[in-house]
Amino acid sequence: MIVGLGGNTVAIFVYLRKYKESSYRTFIVSLAIVDLVTCCAPMMIVVLGLRYPINLFSIWACKMSSFLIYFMCIGSSAILVTIAGERYRKVCVPHGRQLSARMSKYVCIMDVLLGIVLAWPAAVLYGNKSVTNGQDKIVGTKCDVSDELQDTNYPVYFKKIFLLFVNFDSSFVHVRLNWETNISYEENSLLKTTKKILQSDLANIEFPPCNCSLKEDESKEEIVQNICDNRLDISRISTKPNGEETKSVESKGKPHVFRARNLNQNEEGKQEKTVAVTRLFFIITVVYFCSFIPPFALGFATFLNKEFKSSLSFAGTVAYQMFR
Repeated sequence: MIVGLGGNTVAIFVYLRKYKESSYRTFIVSLAIVDLVTCCAPMMIVVLGLRYPINLFSIWACKMSSFLIYFMCIGSSAILVTIAGERYRKVCVPHGRQLSARMSKYVCIMDVLLGIVLAWPAAVLYGNKSVTNGQDKIVGTKCDVSDELQDTNYPVYFKKIFLLFVNFDSSFVHVRLNWETNISYEENSLLKTTKKILQSDLANIEFPPCNCSLKEDESKEEIVQNICDNRLDISRISTKPNGEETKSVESKGKPHVFRARNLNQNEEGKQEKTVAVTRLFFIITVVYFCSFIPPFALGFATFLNKEFKSSLSFAGTVAYQMFR
């Protein structure tokens, strides 16, 4: 909780102050805000629940924390799906229409609204649940599915829908971002290899004696680099009456000039940035997916063995309460 409060606050501050407006910044800030909201109220209530396991102090605090926890999971999953779609457009359709910074804000708002719509049943289902201390036979209450709805099918339906939604989203985003990261890496490697080959071929060209509009002290290697990184106006190559060719290389060409666009330093920088951003979102998705493994595993073990929780030692009970 402490790490989440500090880390998300720093992330929001840095990305809002140091980065220019973009869809990438919008997604990072949206994820940080959703996680920060969860760290503020629900986690504190969960800590109090661990401190007083059979003494529920407020039913409304229980309902609010349950709703916000489910909202965070669903909202974050929806935002990650949006990120996967945006990365697909950026990597696989780079020259097509991209998601603008303004549109990405609207999409994130829709993801948040989707989280609210799918998480509101938690506020209805959760409340007072009667529990008995196994040693002293003391009857108390804790924050869980309320006694009135415990024996109905509503909690089962809600949890099944929630698990299916989160698992599908996490698996979809994980596979899609992994695929896009590999594509970006291969394209970036091919771009660098092609540039090296072209530079090597151009370096072996023997230029005939000519009068060039380039600087007199410019070396052959600098001419090659200029051809690779800028634009060569072929129409400016002419022949003098004595048979000598005159070449001129201009940094700004016209539509009919040869352009080494894919070998341009600016294009290469954009490609490397796309790879880095896609890799970052892939790591975020992996961490997010792994965070659900412990509670899912404990829930599955409890479902298969009703005596699983009661058979745990003190250390096991502490670990169960931390990761459930």
